Amino acid sequence: MSYRGHFTVSQDSQVIFTYAAGGWDVMTARDYCASFKKAAANVYHKPWAHILLLDDWILATPEVEPVILDLAHWSVANKLLCTAKVYRENMLKQYQLAKMNPVSSATYCQQEFTEQQAALDWLAGEGFKVDCNQFESGKV
Repeated sequence: MSYRGHFTVSQDSQVIFTYAAGGWDVMTARDYCASFKKAAANVYHKPWAHILLLDDWILATPEVEPVILDLAHWSVANKLLCTAKVYRENMLKQYQLAKMNPVSSATYCQQEFTEQQAALDWLAGEGFKVDCNQFESGKV
């Protein structure tokens, strides 16, 4: 049985967009990190934000957690200010995401949303206005 998920990463202005789907193994996580850092190279010269669409993400193997946590710490060290995570309420997903993300601080904040528009509105309020067309069909 394959446990390999998939993703897309795109960038608009100072915002990185991630769509994640399926169950992630460590290979998927490493591929994602490479794609994410490539996109972030276009924005990390000044403050930036990240929005993730996670409704179709099924969870990850435990080996993925430190890989994504390292990426999250790298992101915050490279001027990531805000992260918006969009997914239907799911306690297991929330638990695993908490293990893979740094806690909010004076220089970094994150929020969870059940609707994309609420996440986009929050990012706009944080100074990161984005093009809603990035989310056609709910995927970036």
